[in-house]
Amino acid sequence: LCGSRCGNNMPKESKALSDVQVRKLTFKHDSNGIPKPRRHPVGGVAGLHLYCKPSGSKSWVLRVKVGDKRKDIGLGSYPSVSLKTARELAREHRLTIKSGIDPIAEQRAKKEALSAEQSQQITFEEFAKKFIAKESKTYKTPQQVRHLSQRLRDFAYPYIGHLYIKDIKRKHLIAILEPIWETKNHTARRVQTYVYRILQQAISEELRTDANPATWKDNLALSFPKASKMLTQLFELLSQNNREGILGGIAHHYIHLFDKHQGIVAATVTTAVPLTDALEKEVLDKAATLTPLKVELKNNVDPSIKGGFILRVGDLQYNASIADRLEALKRELITS
Repeated sequence: LCGSRCGNNMPKESKALSDVQVRKLTFKHDSNGIPKPRRHPVGGVAGLHLYCKPSGSKSWVLRVKVGDKRKDIGLGSYPSVSLKTARELAREHRLTIKSGIDPIAEQRAKKEALSAEQSQQITFEEFAKKFIAKESKTYKTPQQVRHLSQRLRDFAYPYIGHLYIKDIKRKHLIAILEPIWETKNHTARRVQTYVYRILQQAISEELRTDANPATWKDNLALSFPKASKMLTQLFELLSQNNREGILGGIAHHYIHLFDKHQGIVAATVTTAVPLTDALEKEVLDKAATLTPLKVELKNNVDPSIKGGFILRVGDLQYNASIADRLEALKRELITS
């Protein structure tokens, strides 16, 4: 009589059933003979039930009050989870609740933490390739995409490609930039910008919680020398004379002189479709027979050549296009 009046909300503990008795438990039928799910109290622990469905499946449920709410806590399917194990789990949950912990909320938090941890297990190279695929839609030419991919492949991937996004540190960016800062400053700044944008995108997708280690201002800038005084004066001179418009031409000419000094030659390859990795290798192999210098390729797409490629290195040209071969065959047929 004192149960509910005295505030005792413990459910009445049923008679403890044996394994044989539990095995015989099943669903019920309503007054119209329609099969319906049924809960069977099995005793041993207050609130422990076996939930039987018309489909034949059976599962353990602990009905218990957590705080001000009554909840059903699943303990697994039967017979995968035995009667003995179900009772042990039910007792553990009751002790957990008694100590002030909601086992459902605790389990949910563990799952969310595991899911968050697993989502962050993506390497820089894996995420960068997804970034490139998305970014390529905003670029005007395939050449821009190729430059992005090539610079990451040559300068970033060897240092951080295998690292998880969340594990990349400032020291890794220093390792990337130091070898090329003096000799390939323009490339170094491009690589830094690319890595920054990729990591920033990863941060926005909650794949990383730490700050972006590729940030330049008040971060990487502290480890690298500033632009030379002469370069600063050049910018000021152009600005004072309203000649900023020729800066692009100056930069282009400087790059030409720098490449010449570094033993680099620009080459143009024309293809019917954007250059593939396999065709790029074939072109570079051919270019190596035309010049001893290091070749930097620029790809022009011209569907009229039908296939193959036309390679121009300086004043030299090598025509391996399908259109040229067809024209040669045509001339041969006419003359014969």
